[in-house]
Amino acid sequence: MKNFKIFFTILIGFVFVGISEATVFQAQENYGLSKDQKIDDDLIVAGNTLKIDGTVSGNLITACRYLTQNGTVSGSLFNGSQYVDIFGRIEGSVTNFSQHLTLSGQVKRNLIAFGQSINLASVSTVQGEATLMGAEISVDGVILKGLKANGDRIVISGMIKGDVNLNGKSITILPTAEILGNLIYKSPKEAKISDGAKIAGQTKWTEFQAQKPKRPTFKKFSWVSFLFLLASMATGLVMLLLFKTQVQNVKLAIQKSFWKSLGSGFILAIVSPIGAVILMVTLIGIPLAVITGFLYLILFYIAKIFTGLALGEAVISIFKKDHIPTGWSLMAGLVLLYILVGLPYVGWLIYTLAFMIGLGGIVLSFRQRKIE
Repeated sequence: MKNFKIFFTILIGFVFVGISEATVFQAQENYGLSKDQKIDDDLIVAGNTLKIDGTVSGNLITACRYLTQNGTVSGSLFNGSQYVDIFGRIEGSVTNFSQHLTLSGQVKRNLIAFGQSINLASVSTVQGEATLMGAEISVDGVILKGLKANGDRIVISGMIKGDVNLNGKSITILPTAEILGNLIYKSPKEAKISDGAKIAGQTKWTEFQAQKPKRPTFKKFSWVSFLFLLASMATGLVMLLLFKTQVQNVKLAIQKSFWKSLGSGFILAIVSPIGAVILMVTLIGIPLAVITGFLYLILFYIAKIFTGLALGEAVISIFKKDHIPTGWSLMAGLVLLYILVGLPYVGWLIYTLAFMIGLGGIVLSFRQRKIE
């Protein structure tokens, strides 16, 4: 079984090639950087609750459930989480994927945000351009280079020193709003523009009919997907036959540290392509970049097998309390994943999460072996 350990050690090592050796990696349930602490390089951190009060001299990459940023980030912030509160200062840009985002700080460059609710508070400042996509969007702060927003309900009450392009079902411009460029919007009905609102440029409304939501349906049966399911089962059974202990370690890492697995997998999924791109810049690094990309595809294929194993065992344990055959857990979990991936709207998200959880479990299992 030494070959398995050597293979994955090399594989994960290649994934991180091209990323600075001084980059700080953290994977903790609760992580905090106090006011008097400073990270002199990039910080990549995953966990459940993250609180950044100190200074990060490089970029900040986070994956968590709760993120509170109060300090200063000299580079850019790339975040994937559920709840985000930004009170501090970001010298670069912010790219954010979350359910709820509240910006009460300063962003020196651009803001790109996707989420259910996005709120730019009155004390917030974006010195570049803001691109927002979400169900509920509220802009009460200052944007210096224009706004592009797409959402169900959009409310503008702050200052935008540039053009504003909106696409939404309900658009409201409050009396405190000040738009120093043009207001161009698409909506089923005319925007509610208060009398006190200031719009320096032209206002152009394009009417469109809101499409009726399609009735959700399961993904149609595909022989290709079914064959991939059978291939995953076969691969998983072979891995259990040859590397049972290592596979069990990955499964246990997922079960014991779910959020760490998800966060670590998210970070690795983001960092790997970046490392490959950096390697492609140099002629010497091109072969390594190709190898990294190839190994990344292998991880993409096998990661969900570990997630399926953990999921299958969790489901079967509800009905069977004694010993659970690992092979049956694997097949049950992969079949369940196959069904869930076919769900409308959320199938792609479930597949992505399964990949990230399995990927993070691989990383955590090797880290635990190193500690032991």
